[in-house]
Amino acid sequence: MIIAPMRFKTNVKEQVFDEQNHPVKGEDGKPLTEEVVREYQTFRPAYVFDYSDTDGKPLPTLATMLDENVDSFETLKEVLIKVSPVPITFEEIQSAANGYFSPSEMRIVVKEGLPELQTIKTMIHEIGHASLGHGGKEDKWDRETKEVQAESVAYWVSQMIGLDTSDYSFGYISGWSKDKKVSELKDNLEIIKKTADEISSAIEAELTKRQEKKQEPTFEIYQLNEKANRELSFSSYSVLEKLGVRVDPSNYDLIYSAPLKESDTLDSIYETFNINHPDDFKGHSLSVSDIVVLHKDEKDEAWYVDSFGFHEAPDFLSEEPIVTKLNPEAKISYYYAENMEFETLGYSKDGLTLEEAFKLFDSYQHGGIGFELQDGSDYEGKYELMSGGHMHEDLINMIEYYRQNPLVQKAIKDCRAELNKRVEIDQQIADRPHRGKSR
Repeated sequence: MIIAPMRFKTNVKEQVFDEQNHPVKGEDGKPLTEEVVREYQTFRPAYVFDYSDTDGKPLPTLATMLDENVDSFETLKEVLIKVSPVPITFEEIQSAANGYFSPSEMRIVVKEGLPELQTIKTMIHEIGHASLGHGGKEDKWDRETKEVQAESVAYWVSQMIGLDTSDYSFGYISGWSKDKKVSELKDNLEIIKKTADEISSAIEAELTKRQEKKQEPTFEIYQLNEKANRELSFSSYSVLEKLGVRVDPSNYDLIYSAPLKESDTLDSIYETFNINHPDDFKGHSLSVSDIVVLHKDEKDEAWYVDSFGFHEAPDFLSEEPIVTKLNPEAKISYYYAENMEFETLGYSKDGLTLEEAFKLFDSYQHGGIGFELQDGSDYEGKYELMSGGHMHEDLINMIEYYRQNPLVQKAIKDCRAELNKRVEIDQQIADRPHRGKSR
C-alpha cells in the first residue's frame, strides 16, 4: 500500500488580465473574474506489487533529479522565502540530501547549485516539514510518515503553481509510504491537504501582492501630521541624522496620489507642486520634510524633500519598527555644566548621580543637567536633560532609540520629579504671609 497520485478537474474563478498583464475591471469598477477549468493532482491510498515480486529488466532509480528550468525562478524563490515559517538559506551540504529543516535552529537549508525545479521543489518540501511541526514537541510521526507528508505537500503545492515534480515525487513518496496501513494513509491525506492548501494560499497571496505592484506607476505625497513634533518641520535630512531621528511614517499623512508619467522626475514633481498645483491637491506647497513615494518597476522608493534636492528615506517604507535592545551592561550617569552648549566655558562635572547633579544646580542657581548613556550603541554619549529649569523631553523623544530606552526614560521621569519638587517648594515660599516690621 502506498499513497498514489490522482488527477481531478474543478471550476475556479480567476481574475482577468489584459494583454499588458493589467487587471481588467468591470462596469462597477471591481476586478473582473471568469470561471475556468483547472486540473489538479492529489493522492489516494493504492495497492501495488512489491519490486521483489516482479520480473523483468532492472527499474530506473525511483526519485529522479529535476533538472528543468522554471519561469520567473528568482521571483518564486523570493516568494517561498517570504512565506516560509522559518528562514531559508542556501549552503553547501556534504551529504546526499538536497536540503533539511532544523527544528532546533528553526531554519531551512537548501543545497547550493541545484537545478531550478529541484531547488523550488526542495524548498517547498522543507517548508512542509516546518509547517507540519516535524521535530517539535508535539511531533508524533515516524520518519517515513514525515517524509511522505512533506513530499506530498511539495508535489501538491508544485502542481498548484504549475510545476510538475512527478519524476521525483512519485518515486520518493512510493518508497517512503510502502507498507503503511490504510488508516495511516487516510489520516495523512487530510493533514497533507490542509498544509498544502495553506502554503498554496500564502504563495498565491504573495504573488497577487507582487502582481498588484506591477500595475501602472504612481507617486504619492506625504506631509507631517498633527501628531508629529513640529520641530521636525523644515529640518534637513542631515539634521535628522545628527539627532538620530528616524523618518517615521506614523508622523505623516497621505496628501496626494496620482499616476506617474514616464516624463515625471522628482524635480518635475517638486516644480508642479510648488508652481502649478493640481486642483485636487489640498496640501501645502512641497517643502523640506515632505515625502515623495514612487511606485514603479516593481519597486517602492521614498524620498525626503531636503534643503537642496532629495534624500532617499528607506525607513519611511520599513514595515519593521525600530526596537531598542538594551545592553545588560548599559548604564547612565549625569553631569552638570554652567554652560550646556560649551562646557569648557564654565564649571562642569561628569559621572554624577542625579541627586549630586541637582545639588550643583541648586548651588550655582543656573546652568543645566544632562545624562551620559553608556551602552555601546551609536546613541551613547551626552545629551541635555534640562537647562534653566526647563526640561528638554520633547527633543530627547524625537530620537526613537531614546524614546524606547528604559534608562533614558527613567532619567527623564526622575529629572522631572526633582524639578517639580523645587517648583512646589518655591510656590510654598511664595504663598507664605509676609510680616511687616514692628513699630
